[in-house]
Amino acid sequence: MTSNPARLRPLACALAPFLGLALAGCQSTATHLAKADDAAYSILVSKRAELARDADRFSIEPAADSLRERLESGELAAAEQLSLLDCLRIADETNRQWQDRRESLFLDALDLALERWRFGWIPDGSVAAEVDGSGHEAQSALGSLGLGFSKILGSGATLLGNLGFTLTRNLASGDVWHATSELGFQLTQPLLRGFGSQVTLEPLTQAERDVVYSARSYERFRRTLAVQVAERYYRILQQVDELDNERTNYENLMRLRERNEGLASAGRLSDIQVNQALQDELRAESRVIQAAQRLEGLLDDFKLFLGLPIHCEMTVDR
Repeated sequence: MTSNPARLRPLACALAPFLGLALAGCQSTATHLAKADDAAYSILVSKRAELARDADRFSIEPAADSLRERLESGELAAAEQLSLLDCLRIADETNRQWQDRRESLFLDALDLALERWRFGWIPDGSVAAEVDGSGHEAQSALGSLGLGFSKILGSGATLLGNLGFTLTRNLASGDVWHATSELGFQLTQPLLRGFGSQVTLEPLTQAERDVVYSARSYERFRRTLAVQVAERYYRILQQVDELDNERTNYENLMRLRERNEGLASAGRLSDIQVNQALQDELRAESRVIQAAQRLEGLLDDFKLFLGLPIHCEMTVDR
């Protein structure tokens, strides 16, 4: 309803500080999300402190400028000369199972943060203004502010507190503004269902356990994954050495065959010996091809395991 601004200005001035306080307490969704994330990260740092040296480095956010993104965007043509540490970092960024475990642990921490919030002091507030009538015919004006809080106690009791402040004025008679306030508390204690700390605190206790169990499972998985990465990495190095040995053997047999052919042309060696050297060379060439294929298969399997594009070129640091 509309009314005379001059007559209502005292109401606006009186409620302005309280309205500002109420608006300050109103936060955006992004702010609430950021606070929830901070609470979850804080929980994980404390729970993982005894399990990992890098407890403060936990994050579910995707790594910026990761190797996978650079390969897929074409910024890098190949992943060359990767060390074991590089491969462990890539697994941390791109391995799907690792990401799933990390997200599951973070969700458990969020659940614990919610349970802790439920047992904290929860504020509440409201501001209202009302005018009866319009223009110069307005009869009365009312403004009110309510502030409150609630808290669940360990016994299952709920404590409520309220502070109310009201301004009223009879506009028709030109009366002054009248202020009233009230303060109230309420304590509700269930006697049957929901009574006792064991029942009340069970969700919080279970959430604490879930985070501890998830953190331990996550650290075990990290160690297992690190071992798997190392095993695949050194298997590739072993296969690279095998391929080099087969190539060296093939080159030696090729030179031996050429030497035998020269000796046979001079009549100093039989054709049977030349053919034998040729057969040895062909078998060595076949072993080189097979070793190269095995190496290619190990590299493809490693790329899939790390979460890298299968089409990218990849070499490891020897």
